[in-house]
Amino acid sequence: MTILTAQSTDSDTGERLDRFLAYQVADLSRSRLKGLIKAGAVVRLKGSDEIVITDPNRSVSIGEQYRVSVPDPVPAIPI
Repeated sequence: MTILTAQSTDSDTGERLDRFLAYQVADLSRSRLKGLIKAGAVVRLKGSDEIVITDPNRSVSIGEQYRVSVPDPVPAIPI
């Protein structure tokens, strides 16, 4: 599993979460990030609390920190 982090700035305020993360994490598409968000793999860090975010349309506020847990790829099994 790969753990990625992102922190919002003033210019990110009001941006959709999936769009914000796509700008921050160039290795993953917005569609992939949207799926990860819906699957509960994105957490907003607030002090010592971790809040699972499942809404890709959520608006980002200044100074928010996010952690994305990206599962390792699973090898394809030929049919």
